[in-house]
Amino acid sequence: MLKKIKNIFPKAYHFYNHLKRRRKIAEIESLKKLKYDDYKKIISKEYRVRIGHELDWNNLRSYTEKMQWEKIENHDHRKTLLADKYLVRDWIKEKIGDEYLIPLLGVWDSFDEIDFDKLPDRFVLKTNHGSGTNLIVKSKSNFDKATARMMFNDWMKMDFAFVDSIQLHYSTIPRKIIAEKYLETSS
Repeated sequence: MLKKIKNIFPKAYHFYNHLKRRRKIAEIESLKKLKYDDYKKIISKEYRVRIGHELDWNNLRSYTEKMQWEKIENHDHRKTLLADKYLVRDWIKEKIGDEYLIPLLGVWDSFDEIDFDKLPDRFVLKTNHGSGTNLIVKSKSNFDKATARMMFNDWMKMDFAFVDSIQLHYSTIPRKIIAEKYLETSS
């Protein structure tokens, strides 16, 4: 149904998604104000719903139980580094080589800094700090810059530490927009 609406009323569809993102941003801001014990309660409730039993924070046994602890207790800077789609590139280059990286076309702190004239006709834009924040541009002539600006401005305001679950290492990622080469696949 939404796909049909997107095809018939694309502006309304994108505005609807903008409103959903704005609600999510407000929800995130509320979650950020909670205390540490509240985070544990939220994670415990999510765990009970998804896994089917209570989480005993004092006696973590299974991998999934220990992963809940990791989300809020382990503040190892490497978690942030490896979650950052921009900074992890240096780590990959050092560990296995830059031939495994998609060519980088640019990095910016905000959407309005992007000089689209310098980008090729096809490229991929994404944020470095979240998930599902990608925009594939197959042709600049069909690129809706106003809609993209709205999307990226919303995404840049989102703290992905609080989007799907509480994973505090996402909070410390310095937010960026990156452009990568568009790669065509055969399928």
